[in-house]
Amino acid sequence: MNVMERIAYLSKVAKADKKHRFSKLYKIVQNEAMLSYAWDCIRSNKGIKTAGVDRMNRSGFEERRDEHILTLSAQLRNGEYVPAPVRRVEIPKSNGKGKRPLGIPAIKDRLVQQAVKLILEAIYEPLFSDSSHGFRPRRSCQTAISEIVPRKFDWVIEGDIKGCFDNIKHSKLLNVLRTRIADERFIQLINKFLKSGYQMGFGTDGSNPVFATKDGTPQGGIVSPILANIYLHEFDNFMAPRQQNMDRKKRRDSKEYADFQNKLRKLSKALSENRTTYKVELKENTSSSEHSARGNQTY
Repeated sequence: MNVMERIAYLSKVAKADKKHRFSKLYKIVQNEAMLSYAWDCIRSNKGIKTAGVDRMNRSGFEERRDEHILTLSAQLRNGEYVPAPVRRVEIPKSNGKGKRPLGIPAIKDRLVQQAVKLILEAIYEPLFSDSSHGFRPRRSCQTAISEIVPRKFDWVIEGDIKGCFDNIKHSKLLNVLRTRIADERFIQLINKFLKSGYQMGFGTDGSNPVFATKDGTPQGGIVSPILANIYLHEFDNFMAPRQQNMDRKKRRDSKEYADFQNKLRKLSKALSENRTTYKVELKENTSSSEHSARGNQTY
């Protein structure tokens, strides 16, 4: 099978059996045709002209493309492949306040990560929730909005996981992967990326210190978003039965629901009139909590 047929076959098996454990994935990554296809996928990416610690950029790689791919394939096959540390630079934040770190992987590592990403997407996309839209093929903020707009909701909650990519536990992530993947060489390849570390500046001669990465996915890494989605898929699984157990009609018809809606209307009116303090008591089971809104702040 060619590369596209192989990826399509993985996806077909994943859809047919959502408990299937996949083996022989590492052999797909080390295949020269797979690496060549992966390069075609990323060669036009934004930032591909920026070099990692080895100083190689897109033009330098393409000058000897076939040779680089043959060498990379041999290193993967012989177990000699080791990802380079990510080059880290500081760039201004979008809000203009301070700076944030940006990771720049080496070109060869981006290529291998793209091959891994293609395989992981084929295996995991059939599992992911329809409500999940972030960092997925043919999905975006716009597709999420398009599902929300035609429907009526009583609540919209905006939240953020602080430092999500930076705090993913390596051991937990690898164990989650093992429930779906029975190829330990493939698992350990991902682990190499997780442990590759970072350094400030160019050079592979050891003159710059390499800082270890004990937690988190590779900063700036192509494989990081899919790994985060696999990790958070466990949270989706945890929440799904709880969401299904909510009988919306029963809650709407209940006295508790009507009382709560009445309190919300009062709170909204108080805020629109710019009252200094308005208190609402929320009771659930035998416990109660007091929430307050001051000025134009909402809670």
